Amino acid sequence: MDDLDLLLERLRTDPDDPEGRAVLADWLLEHDQPEAVTWLELEDAHHRGVLDLEGRRRFVELDKRVDPDLRTRIARTRVENCTIELRAKFAYPCPERWAEMKPTADPRQRMCAVCDKAVHFVDTVEEARQHAVRDECVAISPAPERHPHDLRPPVPLPGTFMPPPRPPVPGKPFMPPTLDGIPPNPEPRGDVPSEEPPEPPKRSWWQRLFGS
Repeated sequence: MDDLDLLLERLRTDPDDPEGRAVLADWLLEHDQPEAVTWLELEDAHHRGVLDLEGRRRFVELDKRVDPDLRTRIARTRVENCTIELRAKFAYPCPERWAEMKPTADPRQRMCAVCDKAVHFVDTVEEARQHAVRDECVAISPAPERHPHDLRPPVPLPGTFMPPPRPPVPGKPFMPPTLDGIPPNPEPRGDVPSEEPPEPPKRSWWQRLFGS
């Protein structure tokens, strides 16, 4: 185990250790990784809830460039879509944190000591949704912007689906479809012949004779 592994293991034991994080920052500077140091500082600001909009933009940018193995091993993010939360109808959050979980052979997967299930680390909310639909626990990188209930699949708003217009019928005015797809005063389609008006009743011989 090299020096970096020792530092990361120390932070896994105590992710909030300020001295351990400072030592890691010094090691990263000594090894020409200034962007990783900035990411570490922004992650700390995010964790303390003091990250401003410019810091958020920079955090998202660096999250795509810093070594993913480093980010995955020290990110302090909570577990979501946990079975415990589901059974309790989200009455309380999962008590576990990704940074404190037991590592596995896969650096982006750890084991939860509470529910004994695998937790998957992902970089985006879209990736997390793919695991969530399979009822798998996830830990999302702290960099992406989050919204309430954003793990649920997006639901289209009523009236947002517009069916393609039908081809125009020769000699008929075009009627654009409404939001529910039914045109007002619908006209018959071009391939369906319109009904002819009924013929007037024929007069009998005596009506024709007497002019009735």
